[in-house]
Amino acid sequence: VNHWPCSFYITRKDLMYKTIAKIAEIHGYKHFPFLPKTFILPAEYQYLQLEMQKALSNIHIQTAASSQGKGIFVTNKLAEIPLKNSGSNYVVSEYVANPLLLNGFKFDMRIYVAVTSVNPLRLYIYEEGLARFATCKYENTNGQKSKFMHLTNYSINKKNTAFI
Repeated sequence: VNHWPCSFYITRKDLMYKTIAKIAEIHGYKHFPFLPKTFILPAEYQYLQLEMQKALSNIHIQTAASSQGKGIFVTNKLAEIPLKNSGSNYVVSEYVANPLLLNGFKFDMRIYVAVTSVNPLRLYIYEEGLARFATCKYENTNGQKSKFMHLTNYSINKKNTAFI
């Protein structure tokens, strides 16, 4: 079994954000400095519109409530963000413009944990994990530039001619 009941509240981007925002509201946002401004669309489209008009140069990243990089892109233009997206929620967050890089490349790390009990909490962290890399070196620009520079999804980067 790889999931427990209601685990989608932390595995779907829209629901995970709502969960973390609720915890931050209870315990104080000062404990969550890593949480970018995030909007769940289509419900919060007007708030996103106001935010993007305030800070025209800020880049935002749209992610769908799916996997494998489907529906994901970066933009600083509201017109490129659709008002509706196949009838389901999707997330637009302020893009982290100064990410941690490894040899100039964006990356993400996945650490795998087995939770065998919730109360009392008992978990095991696997010694091996996974790192995914973008296939173009990162440049801090206000434009979209290249999805191969911004995104680490394998399903996207395997299409880059520089992919190894």
